[in-house]
Amino acid sequence: MSIHTKKLSAFPVRNTNADGCINPFLEDFYNMGTSIGKNVMILHDNHTDKECTQFVVVNRRTGDRLLITIGDPITYPLKDRLSLQDLGSLGLKPWNISGTSLMRGGRIMAILTGEKRSPKKGEWYLSGATPEAYKAPNDLTAEYHILRLVKTRTVELT
Repeated sequence: MSIHTKKLSAFPVRNTNADGCINPFLEDFYNMGTSIGKNVMILHDNHTDKECTQFVVVNRRTGDRLLITIGDPITYPLKDRLSLQDLGSLGLKPWNISGTSLMRGGRIMAILTGEKRSPKKGEWYLSGATPEAYKAPNDLTAEYHILRLVKTRTVELT
């Protein structure tokens, strides 16, 4: 099992309580929270009877956030077409791929970044009854889980 960390953008420090701590639920309307001290809260989207794959540690005094992912990230297929800019961000050239398949095995997929907000034009986000990666055609107003593109590879296990 692997554990990965990623620093997320900080919540703004406003509307603090008497202890000088922010209320993370004014910024995050999706996750549940568990306080582990006056100044630290763990935000999570799962109940105790479900497997935990990621959670966010929030410093309630500074707004700083750290995403902790446990295990391999879940990948999502792409619903929209890749642009040359998307390929460049992955270090690929147009002749390296066919659709979303890499010429030497593997695929281009998307994984969660840990952010939930309104996507900006050109960003990838998660949507649909069967979750898939969509590319924002313009700045959207609704909040979605933000994704980033990754190259996957096919490994044959024997």
